[in-house]
Amino acid sequence: GAVSLGFDVPDLRSADGFPVSASATLSLSIQTHRPDLYKDFAREIFRTPGVFAVADLRKQLASELRKGLLDFAASEKAEALHGKNRGRDAMEKVGLHLERHLFGTGVHFDKFTEIVLASPEYEKAAALEARRVEAARASAERVEKKEARIRRFATLMKDEELQGMLTKIPDE
Repeated sequence: GAVSLGFDVPDLRSADGFPVSASATLSLSIQTHRPDLYKDFAREIFRTPGVFAVADLRKQLASELRKGLLDFAASEKAEALHGKNRGRDAMEKVGLHLERHLFGTGVHFDKFTEIVLASPEYEKAAALEARRVEAARASAERVEKKEARIRRFATLMKDEELQGMLTKIPDE
């Protein structure tokens, strides 16, 4: 039957060195309708006889998902990862890794229903950079306004009538 599993995967690194964490929900199909495939599933995934729960499957897949996500995060910059649902991209890279791991086990990886990556450190760095850019823009705007006032004053100083009045004012 169909199974949906959620995972939180911390301690990943982006290509530019930022720490990243992932939250992923994936959809799997367990081939329980065919006894031979279900036996393969139990033998290959758990390697022990007995009854298995979804928690056991989650435990078995967690390390493989982590391996795939480590490679995926390391191939992208934090800007491309942070706060975005990267299901389609992850399907191409991480999904293939999971499909290879699950091959011949009676479990089929269907898709990522959601995979969101977050990097609080990148978010702080991006916010700091945005504030720096805004401060530089505001500073440039102030300088431009001062330069405009100086140009207006210089234009006034070229006015002969104003120059005549200024020469009549005594210096102290």
